[in-house]
Amino acid sequence: MVNLSNGAFNFDGLYVDGATVSISSSTGSPISSLETGGIWVHNGGALNLFLDTFVMKNDINELISGGISIWDNSTANVGIAQDTSFPFLSVVGGSNLRLAQEFQSGRYLLTEQDLTVGWGSIINSNAAGNGGISNILVKNSIKAGYNSFIQYAVVDTSNPPPTLSIVDGCASKGIHSDLCDLIPE
Repeated sequence: MVNLSNGAFNFDGLYVDGATVSISSSTGSPISSLETGGIWVHNGGALNLFLDTFVMKNDINELISGGISIWDNSTANVGIAQDTSFPFLSVVGGSNLRLAQEFQSGRYLLTEQDLTVGWGSIINSNAAGNGGISNILVKNSIKAGYNSFIQYAVVDTSNPPPTLSIVDGCASKGIHSDLCDLIPE
C-alpha cells in the first residue's frame, strides 16, 4: 500500500499495478495538488483518489495521453472537488469505477471526450440519481459492451455525444434507460 501525503506531486504518469494506492487532500497530512499525464490501474490494482485539486496534463509525450484507464479486475474510487477534464475514461476487463462526493456539497463533473465501459465493468456514483447530479459529461463517444453497467444518471444526457455504441450494454440491461433512450430507433 502506498499513501501520498504532505505536498504537491507532479508525475508523468501514475501506474497502479496490482497494488493499492491512496492519494487524498482530506487526511491529517494532505497533499496540496496532483498533476499527472495519465492514470493506469491494472492487474487487480486499487486506486483511492480524493482530491481538492487535480490536473490531468496531456502534453508529456505521445505515450501518455492524459486519460484514466482501469482494467484487469481493478478498482478506482475517485472524488475530485472541482470540475476536471481529460480526454478519455476507460473501465474494462471486469473493473469498477466508483465516483464519490467526499468533501464538498457542490457539484463536480468529470468531462471526457470518450467513455468506454467494457464487458463486466461497472461505473457507479455516490452522488448520481434520485435528484443527484450527473458526474460525467461525454463530448465525443460512449461505448458500452455486453454485461457492462453504468448507473442511472451518472452520465449527463442533456447534450449527448454524437457517437453512441451502447446497444450491447442496453441489450444486457446494465445500461439504464436514460442512456438507452438516446439510441435512435
